[in-house]
Amino acid sequence: MAAMVLGMALPSFAANYYVRSGAGGNGADWANAYGSLPSTLQRGSVYYIAAGSYGSHEFNDAESGSTPITVKKATAADHGTDTGWQAAYAGQAVFSNGFTINKGYYLIDGAARNEANWQDIDAYGFRINASAAPASNDLVGSIFVNSIVTGITIKNIGMTGPGLGFGQVTGRGINIYPGANNFTMSSCLIRNSAVPILTRNANTMLVEKCWLGPNYPTYDGYHCEGWSDTASQNVTIRNNKFVDIMNTAMITVLSSVGGMAHNNWKIYGNLFMHDPNSGWPGWGIGDGVIAVINGNTAVGWRVYNNTVCGVRGWFASFSLPGSDNQVYNNLWYQLGKNPQGGPTGVGITANQWGNNWYFPNNGASVSLGSGDILGSSDPFINWQGFDIRLNSSMSGPKPINAGRTLTGFDDIDMAGNTRGADGAWDIGALELAGGSPVPTPTPTPTPTPTPTPTPTPTPGSTLGTTTILGGKDSGCSTYLVAYKAILTQSATVQTLHVNVVTADGNMRMGIYADNSNAPGALKVTTDEFVPVIGWNAIPVTNQTVSLTAGTYWLAFETDSDSLVVAANSTGGAHVYKSGWTYQTLPATFPTSLGSGTWDYSLYATLGSVTPTPTPTPTPPPATTYNATANWTDYR
Repeated sequence: MAAMVLGMALPSFAANYYVRSGAGGNGADWANAYGSLPSTLQRGSVYYIAAGSYGSHEFNDAESGSTPITVKKATAADHGTDTGWQAAYAGQAVFSNGFTINKGYYLIDGAARNEANWQDIDAYGFRINASAAPASNDLVGSIFVNSIVTGITIKNIGMTGPGLGFGQVTGRGINIYPGANNFTMSSCLIRNSAVPILTRNANTMLVEKCWLGPNYPTYDGYHCEGWSDTASQNVTIRNNKFVDIMNTAMITVLSSVGGMAHNNWKIYGNLFMHDPNSGWPGWGIGDGVIAVINGNTAVGWRVYNNTVCGVRGWFASFSLPGSDNQVYNNLWYQLGKNPQGGPTGVGITANQWGNNWYFPNNGASVSLGSGDILGSSDPFINWQGFDIRLNSSMSGPKPINAGRTLTGFDDIDMAGNTRGADGAWDIGALELAGGSPVPTPTPTPTPTPTPTPTPTPTPGSTLGTTTILGGKDSGCSTYLVAYKAILTQSATVQTLHVNVVTADGNMRMGIYADNSNAPGALKVTTDEFVPVIGWNAIPVTNQTVSLTAGTYWLAFETDSDSLVVAANSTGGAHVYKSGWTYQTLPATFPTSLGSGTWDYSLYATLGSVTPTPTPTPTPPPATTYNATANWTDYR
């Protein structure tokens, strides 16, 4: 979802449009849908796509500030109008030969995938089959960014390249050249491409919860890798799975020019693995799992809590020549052999490192740093079946509760667990959920007075969810989100609170009254604020508004897709207005809503209603007495 500028008005033609393979209408509804995406799309509009087969598309629509265009897979829960809708339209939309992007501010969202199996390409809402090269390019690829663009978000797309035996054509999944700003890829699959991701001159890029691999060299002598980069800055690679990546490295910075600095990369929570069951004949990787090579340098890199297992080739190392680079809490297990039969090497080149756990299990020597651990057994539940949860019953030195507590990045792992929730961080990509708490010494009683406890929200003094939920929600810049909460007694609202996992952009919050099980009239709101990580407590603009007992909807909006809010995908009831432009919260919540079961770490702190004295009747002239005010107590 692309970020938007505060106060940017949508063009007058902004609307929902509908696309259905084989149709021939004007896009007004499902019965009169377009047969394919029109060559020109309207800024501020949402294009819902039905299941079916479609050709490639070039996104080349004139920009209007930062107003986005949304292309979204229609689902049973979110398909815009019901006019002409049929249940069969909720299946997968398949595109041949992919997309070309030459302008900025697009959200392309397949809206669905199988969270239990990221390899299930048939479950992605959008699928791209890159079986032939675009006419203007000698590369086979899924998404080409051919101009320097800003504000692109792609989500829930399964992409597959040509695989082996495709001749002298190089396959790429995402190809960003000459550059891009504020590019986000979330919950995608890229397989059977020589280079799943190629970036040049990207600035501020996020890739999260994606499956990358296997990759395939398409001709002898072509050096491939999982991620190939030159000259990119401010890159975050988190909670992904790099599986069966062969040749140069799984993530590599390379340039024949050399001497270039690549600043502020964060690589954390990822799995780097060669699947022992795949039968893939590749010989492995040559320069390491993460490798900055050809005389280039890394500056300010943070490589935390990654898991490397089953990897083979010359090296399974992290090589970060440069300055201010940190490598902590990473785990290596069950490394393989190199092409000459010797052990795959393991090591770290960085400025600071420690609290890493090693058990190569292949005869490779390990040089331990401060806090590093040499293990002696399998630390996982079943790594060969991709179950890399830590096994609390393992023998020998454990990676559990042995990590360093770290700050400055999202501490939620790919399974939704919060690192350090039990009192200490674990080593590796996944935190042990609910296990092995750090023992707390029993305090010795003393005669000193017990300190007054810090007040905490209690039912009746708050409205909403006061706990920090283990999941997260992001990519909300084109959504106005509200979730249901029940108020048990009359109250005023003092502050609204939201728990932010990753801070970025701006936010507003508010509370809406209920209108037939949907948000209605706005009751209270906050001013715009710049969120910070953790709980944000923001006063409402009118603390004298009284809410009676009943159903309400706590709402928020943001202008940043990179902002992450603590949330759970089950257990609550929420609605959302898609295609929303960030602005002052509307007096009445919009209609044509999508719905779901998300719950958010969002609540209101309540105050009591100020009692109103009953007017004292004027006494008859002949009578004198002292009148006592009669107060109605709503507390």
